[in-house]
Amino acid sequence: MAAAPPAAPHPLAPLFHPRTVAVIGASSDPHKIGGRTFRYLRDNWKDGALYPINDRYSEVQGVPTLPTVADLPDGVDLAFVIVPAPAVADAVAACAEKHVRTVVIFSSGFAEIGEEGRLAQERIRAVARAASMRVVGPNCMGVMNVRSGLWGTFTGSFDYEKPLPGRVGMI
Repeated sequence: MAAAPPAAPHPLAPLFHPRTVAVIGASSDPHKIGGRTFRYLRDNWKDGALYPINDRYSEVQGVPTLPTVADLPDGVDLAFVIVPAPAVADAVAACAEKHVRTVVIFSSGFAEIGEEGRLAQERIRAVARAASMRVVGPNCMGVMNVRSGLWGTFTGSFDYEKPLPGRVGMI
């Protein structure tokens, strides 16, 4: 009897079980949104390569940076977009060009602010669809996989108490 073909990876695997993660807008300040997210990932996630992206500094929190998304290797699984709203569409387009599989957008200033923001959000959606890229956000708190240490969020709550793996999942 022939062996069954390997199962295709789950379409959300790059989001919850990434092998490569980029933080666009990583900050040297570990208490800013881009700094806290980067710090949580650097300190807790050990499943792959972590790329801080910041065009103003050669390193962030002791880790060498890449100046732009274009400097990433092709096919990064997950990118956190932590830049001001006017720069988000360009960041997402750059991710699409580098074949990033999933982006999580923390930035606000989109459909929740009115028609101009809604149109900007639609542009992001069009780029993502054309690239078959999954998007979480904009204006979200991030994603987490406590078991793997993927703390892709900026909440300060985890500065005081670490989450423990359990049997409950939340979406």
